[in-house]
Amino acid sequence: MVGPRHQLVKRKATQKGALALGVGVTTVALSLLLTPWLWIPGLVATGYFTYDWLRYRGTWGLRF
Repeated sequence: MVGPRHQLVKRKATQKGALALGVGVTTVALSLLLTPWLWIPGLVATGYFTYDWLRYRGTWGLRF
């Protein structure tokens, strides 16, 4: 896979990874600043977005 399609796939994978990282950081920050029980739904959301990112990379055969 070479060319504009490959760049599009890599850019989308980068965006998905950044979203997963952002949700994880937000979960930790909110849990520390507000109440400790907020890590439970945040962990579910972080897990979902991380799974989506890894599945996308695997589907398109992207390496780390």
